[in-house]
Amino acid sequence: MEFDLIVQSRYLPIRLPPVTVTILAIQLMTWCFSRLLVPLGTGCNSCIAAGEWWRFLTPVFLHTDFSHLLSNCLSLLLLGAYLEPQLGKLRFCFLFLFTGICGNIATYFLMPLSFIHVGASGAIFGLLGMQLYLFYLQKRRYTKQHLTVFILLLLFLVSMTFLENSVNIAAHLGGLLSGGILSPFFTKE
Repeated sequence: MEFDLIVQSRYLPIRLPPVTVTILAIQLMTWCFSRLLVPLGTGCNSCIAAGEWWRFLTPVFLHTDFSHLLSNCLSLLLLGAYLEPQLGKLRFCFLFLFTGICGNIATYFLMPLSFIHVGASGAIFGLLGMQLYLFYLQKRRYTKQHLTVFILLLLFLVSMTFLENSVNIAAHLGGLLSGGILSPFFTKE
């Protein structure tokens, strides 16, 4: 059974691919139960050091405030709408999860043991790394609308990385780097 939702807009006629929609639904559901789930799944470096390895994955699906959730969901929606059809469902899902984990691993090694974090930003930046690679590889394929949306998203994400004091820069850089490194292996070209 294929889920296919079409959003029509003058600037963004896009199809919402099923993995992207599923991840968005999981993000929203976990946010609704964040009081229960955040203590169990927060990226807590000291907890990871004590053997709670699941905390490399679980922060990707948790958010503590609505604005953080909203910015990550919008970024995922925009990137996923373009990337998932190009990569396919399995590659896209793996890329999202793997780069999110890589962002959290980078956080573990680069941040203090007392550092605690949540959010899908590492995975979002992993998708961003893939999209940068695809823009480089397939320059002529993209319209001005695609480029405009991507450049606006890129400017927003990069500015938030360095202007917002609560942002996990290590996760952003770890996700971006892992997405860029995996890109040649994940593209169909």
